Order: sequence, then C-alpha cells, then structure tokens
Amino acid sequence: MHAVEGHGRDGIMKVAAIIQARMGSERLPGKVMRKLKGQSILWHIVKRLRHALSVSEIVVATTDNDSDNMIVNQCKLMDVPVFRGSEEDVLNRYYFASKVVKSDYICRITSDNPLVEPGFIDMATARITFSGEDYIAIDGCPLGTGIELFTKEALNIAAEKARKPSDREHVTPYIRNHPDTFRIGYIEVPLSLMYPDLRLTVDTKDDYALLQMIYNRLYREGSIICIHDVIKLMLNEPELIHMNAHVQQKLVG
Repeated sequence: MHAVEGHGRDGIMKVAAIIQARMGSERLPGKVMRKLKGQSILWHIVKRLRHALSVSEIVVATTDNDSDNMIVNQCKLMDVPVFRGSEEDVLNRYYFASKVVKSDYICRITSDNPLVEPGFIDMATARITFSGEDYIAIDGCPLGTGIELFTKEALNIAAEKARKPSDREHVTPYIRNHPDTFRIGYIEVPLSLMYPDLRLTVDTKDDYALLQMIYNRLYREGSIICIHDVIKLMLNEPELIHMNAHVQQKLVG
C-alpha cells in the first residue's frame, strides 16, 4: 500500500482526529462526561486536540443509544461534528465516521485519555508524511497519552476484512496484526517521556481520582497541561503513582 496526499495549503499534512466516546463504560459508567476542573473529560480532550498543528478536523464517534444523547449535546456546545453508529462494532463506527471527514489520514483517540499528547500527533504526522507507512503508533509513552495514526485506505480494508469481534471492537488490531498487508511503524518517545508504567488514563474510580489531582494541581484556564509537568509531578510525589498502580489494563489484541 502507499500513502495518499493530504497536505494543507501551509504545507503541513492534515489529519482528522476521530474520538470514540460512549457513556456505557463497564468499569466507570459515564466517565467521558465526568468533570476535571469544571469541564468534562471529553471537553478537555477536544481542547488538547485543537493544540495539534496537524489536526484539521475533529469528529466524535458515539453510539445510537439514547444514553449517549448527552455526548451529542456536549459536542453541539463545542461545535464538534458527531457520527452515531454501532456500540459493539467500533471499527464499523470509525469506518462510517471517516466518510464525513476530508482528510485521508485518521488519528484514533479514545475518550478516556484527558492527557492525550497533541505533540505525538504532530510527530506521527511528520513521520507518515515521508515514510509512506499505513499505520503509526507511539511507543514508550505514559498510558493514556499516546495516539494511533493510519490512512483511510487502511481503515477501509480493515473494515471490509476484519472478522474477529476483538478486531472490530478495538479498531486497529487487524491492521497491526497484518504486516504483510500494511506498512506498520512505531515512534519511540524521547527518554524524558519514556514512562510506559505511568497510568494516565481513566477507566476506574482510582484513575479518575488521580486525574482530578493532576488537573487540580496543573491545569490553568486558557492552556493545556504539559506532559513533562505531569511526569515531573508524579516522580516528585510517588504517592500519586501508587493511587492507580494496581489497576489492570484491559488487553487488546
């Protein structure tokens, strides 16, 4: 496969960030709308994505369930387009959401990561511009800060050929597990950011408590939290690391 053109007039390749979001989380229902410094987790994610130079479009992909009307209403307030689709078949939801964006490159974002790093999106975009890879992920970063970037063409193939439920629930396993079909790449983060054991995602009450602590300490209105400041805070106060160190991350194929 080969990468397709997707450059803006300023010469920077543009990507579409698609956020998968739903209220029906098993371990922490409604987490996407839980507050951090007075705003929802989803609001903070959108704000951080808008700091990425390469992101030209943001779409929220949620479900047809009535319980997710709250997400739709939040997106209207943020002026963010919404696509509604299957709850279980997230790959299919992504596939159809990708039809409403102009970019030929998709950045996958999950709604439990209020510290997703916009700089990683720009790093991956710069790489894929020259590499012609079909899929790129960030390696070695704290859990909850990374992203995945892939071509719309790769997404189309995965949506057509993936059969296993795990492939369709988690969007990208089919791509990652077929290096014979797709050109796969990983970007290793600098040593200053290489803390893969730091858990900065929100999947349980303890995760949420930690993110509340971080946002209360570091967030300032009008800006976003710097990931370097988060790492420095947690290394200086290791009791923060222990708040959710016991949480087992769900395995993805």
